[in-house]
Amino acid sequence: MKAALKVELWKSKHNPYFWLSVWIGIFIALLHTTETIPMVEDARINNMLFRHAIGIPGFGNPDPCSLFIYWMPFTGYTYGSFVFYEIWPLLAAMPFAWSYSQERYRSYYLQPISRVGKSGWFQAKFLAVFISGGIITAVPLVISLFAQAVFAPAILIQYQMMQVIGITNADFLASVYYTRPWIYCICWCGVQFLLGGAAAVSVFLFGSRLRLAALAILLPYGLFYCLAALGTVLRSFVNVSFVTNVLHLAMAVPLAHNPGWLIFSFVGFTTGISYLTGYHQVMRHDLF
Repeated sequence: MKAALKVELWKSKHNPYFWLSVWIGIFIALLHTTETIPMVEDARINNMLFRHAIGIPGFGNPDPCSLFIYWMPFTGYTYGSFVFYEIWPLLAAMPFAWSYSQERYRSYYLQPISRVGKSGWFQAKFLAVFISGGIITAVPLVISLFAQAVFAPAILIQYQMMQVIGITNADFLASVYYTRPWIYCICWCGVQFLLGGAAAVSVFLFGSRLRLAALAILLPYGLFYCLAALGTVLRSFVNVSFVTNVLHLAMAVPLAHNPGWLIFSFVGFTTGISYLTGYHQVMRHDLF
């Protein structure tokens, strides 16, 4: 199992589609960062002018300049953040949807199965896909955080800004955000890792059934997009306070509350269904 996992992780690092997804994510993160530079500067200048107009040294609220307002998970109004939170499942699933479909179609998987068995091969493949999908979607957040820290000061947000920021007690780790924002950012990168992993392994729902690798890439993303559209439609009929768009579960500040139970329930359900479906296909329907 460990040897098979090492092989699958090695294959992931040498998959050109893996690096393509990573670089697309980095480009989107840098685009968002570039867009927030004038926002931070305007907030700084407005705060300075306000202090001078009042005539009291130190008067004014520096919170609007804070890094912990403009980080990508906190904003949805830049082109970069908007694009990322519309396509992150596609970035996560793209590398392994292609390679998994090709391996299954051309029977490349029979060689590792002959050495470690069906169960061992599938578990190693599943774990490697989950880890790599998580890395692909978490890297842009890390890049965005450190790139924006170059020009946006890491100012602790005051509780009085709760309604302005949009993170309330109903959201995941809200108290950590207002007391230990760096820890909050690390935790949210972990949340994005789990969501990216869940999106990546959704390829096991379709990959072995499809002859065209392009469909293996698009169908998992299509599933997430349909769920997002369905959640948006249902929201117009059912009055709920939490987010119903699954694509926006990855946002720290969506248009509705984003509680931890909802995030982890979605990750657990999606990962579990993908694992059971893929395992059943391997153990019951593969010829060996």
